[in-house]
Amino acid sequence: MTFPMLQKSLHKRRGSAGAEIRRWLWKSILPASILAFWALATRFHWVDRKIWASPAQVWQATLGLNRDGFLWLALGESLLRDLAGFLLGAAAGLAAGGVLGWSPWAYRLGAPTLHFLKAIAIFAWIPLLTMVFGIGEASKIVFIALAAFYPAALNTLEGIRSVPKSQLELARAYRLDPWQRLRKVILPSALPSILTGVQVALILTWLATVGVEYFMSAGPSVGGILLNGAESFHLEIVFIGIILLGSVGFALNQGAHALGRRLLRHRPQTLKA
Repeated sequence: MTFPMLQKSLHKRRGSAGAEIRRWLWKSILPASILAFWALATRFHWVDRKIWASPAQVWQATLGLNRDGFLWLALGESLLRDLAGFLLGAAAGLAAGGVLGWSPWAYRLGAPTLHFLKAIAIFAWIPLLTMVFGIGEASKIVFIALAAFYPAALNTLEGIRSVPKSQLELARAYRLDPWQRLRKVILPSALPSILTGVQVALILTWLATVGVEYFMSAGPSVGGILLNGAESFHLEIVFIGIILLGSVGFALNQGAHALGRRLLRHRPQTLKA
């Protein structure tokens, strides 16, 4: 690489890095403003300090919870539970959506039931799950899996059924076998919808994880932190749980976005005439 080309490449990288920094600065304005207002409100007693914790109190409580590694233990337990439920539910959802989208007969038979079940509030399943599986780990993971199942199944179903008819007719004209149709026609067209379903499932499973931990005692966990803070009337503990919930959810969402962009960039090419 010649020196002018190297200079141009370095200048382009610096410009890209500067633009990224400016983007993150813009995104930080609102959270920083909220934090500042929170600190001022507690400092000047705009809120009742007996029940409303300050940022400093939340920080001190965080250090106290993490003194023996409890915070990392709770977060690790919740993430493992979330991962198990997500893998189970997303795999089942992708399989169910794929079958319903691929087979007209299966669609006519199963789609109405799937749409009926998705209308049931997810927490309505808790009494049934506790009666069948008890209040142990199995019922929690099945509940989390349900949260992942519906978005994965529905988006896979819609993605496959939205494949342009012209592409399917072209595949028939080329006399492609079922595997070739799936790889060259259906998957490239349906992949954006499938990835959207998986991303939504990832976020919903995290919310379901904390929710089921809150309603069904789960020992050290993010939901347990929220429950303990509420029961002891320590708002600083509740804030720790809320911040953990939001931070992990944000990280999962950003990671899913980045993975989706990478997969879509390298997805198989759609069949062309």
